[in-house]
Amino acid sequence: MRQFGEYHGPHDQRLWHLLGLISETEIKAGRHALSAIVVIKSGDGANSPGSGFFELEKGLGRYDVDDDTTWSSEVNGLFEYWPKH
Repeated sequence: MRQFGEYHGPHDQRLWHLLGLISETEIKAGRHALSAIVVIKSGDGANSPGSGFFELEKGLGRYDVDDDTTWSSEVNGLFEYWPKH
């Protein structure tokens, strides 16, 4: 993986891009956004997804009435789908 450069932690935009690609692929396959389970560790917004998650949901037409409802819908969908597969 060094061919892509050195990883610089959770603020590395390459990580954000990769999370988006994974979620887009899952959604296209009829599943839910796996990035819904990736949350901010501490500080502002701790224990919830970052703004990129909600931007992706809006861009894909999946955003619901607010951030919490959108996030809950994706997480619930993941926990409904994956135990059966």
